[in-house]
Amino acid sequence: MKQETTLTAGETALREGLRIWAEVDLDAIEANVRALCERAGEAKLLAVVKGNAYGHGAIAVAQAAVAAGAWGLGVISVDEGEYLRAAGIEAPLLVLGPSAPVLARRLVAADLRVTVGSIELGQALSDAARAAGRTARVHVKVETGLNRFGLQPDEAVALAEALRALAAVEVEGLATHLASVDEGDKTFTHAQHEAFHRSAQRLDWVPLHHVSSTGGLLDLPNLRLGMVRAGIGVYGYYPSDEVSHDLAL
Repeated sequence: MKQETTLTAGETALREGLRIWAEVDLDAIEANVRALCERAGEAKLLAVVKGNAYGHGAIAVAQAAVAAGAWGLGVISVDEGEYLRAAGIEAPLLVLGPSAPVLARRLVAADLRVTVGSIELGQALSDAARAAGRTARVHVKVETGLNRFGLQPDEAVALAEALRALAAVEVEGLATHLASVDEGDKTFTHAQHEAFHRSAQRLDWVPLHHVSSTGGLLDLPNLRLGMVRAGIGVYGYYPSDEVSHDLAL
């Protein structure tokens, strides 16, 4: 009986007429996540797998990250979240990008944590969660200087309080995004953190505060707070030449 030969990724690609392929070492992914988790200490680690896990394959990377100790996974949209749920991923999934209110039922059905930027989305999630007999977990993002997606501090505080009053909604997180933490000069980063801290003090009932990324975890461990959102570090890269490289990735 003829024994079948196991083909390498390259051989398989060439057999199918492809000239370019990627080989991803999942053991390396797991090692990176374990190292990041150790550096995060008591803070939860959210492994960011948006954009098909930075092109590395969302399902395989998500499975490896969770196996290595990541608390949850960060996605950009409901579609990415549904994709991971369909593959059997049960870990917490946080949608980091904006969502339209019309997507509320899908967000709730897939048990996705949602970054909420309006009371309209909050109300839609409340309605969908009550209809499904579930709780919608939401995060509010404070704009402190990145100017991408978030609310000014006073608006963020007001929205969090309004969301708190909605039925079947739990305000689980309060976040911001550090604009220049990967640079050597941390002056603006400290200013952003101070602005976030002032908002967080007004919302001390929110259990999970998160601002830090891979660069922040490497250089400013005091900013770990309740959770760290690690993206590029999961894939074995340092975010710049200006941050510490003392963690083996």
